Amino acid sequence: MLLAALLDSTQVSQLQEAGSQVDVRNRGWLRNENKEYLVQEGDAMEFLFND
Repeated sequence: MLLAALLDSTQVSQLQEAGSQVDVRNRGWLRNENKEYLVQEGDAMEFLFND
């Protein structure tokens, strides 16, 4: 079985400013990253798995 992992990423400061992940998405600040993404200091992430 192949497990594919993706994540949605934004900066913690942007999440705090927006107040919710929905508002982050509405403002266009949410980035879709693949499993090769190198985490940066200050990242807020939601991991998405598809099996």
